[in-house]
Order: sequence, then structure tokens, then C-alpha cells
Amino acid sequence: MRLFEDYENSKSYHSVKNNFFSNLSHELRTPVNIIYSYVQLMSSLKDKDSYHIEDCFFKYERSIKQNCLRMLKLINNLIDITKIDSGSVQLNTSPLDIVPFIENLTLSVIPYTKYKSLNIIFDTNIENLYMKLDPYALERILLNLLSNSIKFTRTNGNILVKLDKTNFDLKIIVRDDGIGIPDNLKDLVFNRFFKVDTTLSRNTEGSGIGLSITKGLVEMQGGYIYLNKDYTDGCEFVITFSNMLEVNDSIDVDFKHFIDDEKILRELSDIYELF
Repeated sequence: MRLFEDYENSKSYHSVKNNFFSNLSHELRTPVNIIYSYVQLMSSLKDKDSYHIEDCFFKYERSIKQNCLRMLKLINNLIDITKIDSGSVQLNTSPLDIVPFIENLTLSVIPYTKYKSLNIIFDTNIENLYMKLDPYALERILLNLLSNSIKFTRTNGNILVKLDKTNFDLKIIVRDDGIGIPDNLKDLVFNRFFKVDTTLSRNTEGSGIGLSITKGLVEMQGGYIYLNKDYTDGCEFVITFSNMLEVNDSIDVDFKHFIDDEKILRELSDIYELF
């Protein structure tokens, strides 16, 4: 019986892994094909009038840029997952006022949700809270969760980012009323090769390693992330951090970290309608 179970588990693992690499090949091949097609089209415009060339060039340039960013995101994810596995990720933690940081990051994705008329909401039960975290890793974590919510939430849907401070910790909640995850797959969402593959999600892209990276970056900063299985109107991810700092004159708070629009474009580049 044990040998049979081991065999079945091995078969399941290899099946999921093969699906992952098949999807990965698609993720690399698709943007390359799109870029090459637009380069060919631009080459064919050499004999056209300047007005026509300028109009087409603007359109093609945007698509080429999006697909370059999409490949860059995928390559970065593959590098990062390898670094997380080997324990070679270098975090640069600093005292950070997490409330305005997360609020600004949440609001910064609003322009990228207009094509679906999504309602982005930020809520908090505290005005300021200082924590020692890596701002770039935190930005990556939240953009990944927000990207998933944008992709899997229907037109006119809602996405909530909420900060809930207790006496012991801070919860960062990212909730949407999108298509959700089937009950039988909820335990697998942070697995390395997992990707929800349903009819409703076939219009979205992604390699399936984003949540695994997110989990790794959260845990490297002493946090914990989980999917709330009791929430059934979409998806709700909860991140818990307990490394809060007391405010005093010796704290050098990082006010210099600004939201990078190019980074947002890269993290959301697998949402086709952005450009």
C-alpha cells in the first residue's frame, strides 16, 4: 500500500511539473512570437507615408514593451525562486511606516484596473505602524497578490486591501470577489508548480510560481501567509507580521522608497489589456 501511495504521489508530482514546464514554454514563446511579428510589421512599413508609420509605430511599440516586460518578469521569477531555494536572497530591511506605504502601493494600481472598471478599496484600523521590513520585497509581495486579483476578478468587481492591527501582530488582507479557487485545490495554491486551470481563467497568463515566491518572501521576513478557506466569494489572502517597532527618536524611518511605475508595469505585464 505504501509503495502504491508513493507511486501515485510521484505520478501526480511529475504530471504537475510537466504541466508547469509546458506552461513555461508557452509563457516564453508567446511574447517572443508577438515581438517578432510586430518587428516584421514595422519593417513592412518602410515605404509608407510618415503619418501612417508614426501611428503604427506607437501601437507596435506599446505591445513590444509589454511583452518584453512580461519576459523580464518571468525570468526574474525563475531567478528568484532559485535564490529562495538556495537561501541566497539578500534582504535589505529598514524601519518602514507600513500604512502609507501599502496605501500608496494599493492606489497606484488603480489606473491598471480601469479596463475592467474594478473598485479598489484600502482600509486600515491604524494610521501609522513602523515595522522592519524590506520595502522592495513587500512591494513584490503585494503586487503579486494584486495582479492575481485583477486577473481573476470580473468586470465591475471589488478588490480590498485591509490592514488589521491587533496587540500582537499586523494582518495584511488582500480580498477580491473574483472567480475564486475550487475547494479541492485550496491546499495547493502555494505549491511550486500549481496553477489554477479553469475555463474562467484561460484568458489570463502567468507561470504559476508567483504565489510560491510570495510565500518565500513573506517567510524570509518572519511572516506567515495563508489562503482563507472560509471566504467563499472570491479569494482572500492573509499575511501576518509580528515584527513591529516602538517609535522613538533613534528610529531612522525609510521615507525614500517611492513606488516605481516601471516595476508595476512589469509585475502586471501578463494582463493583456494594460497597454
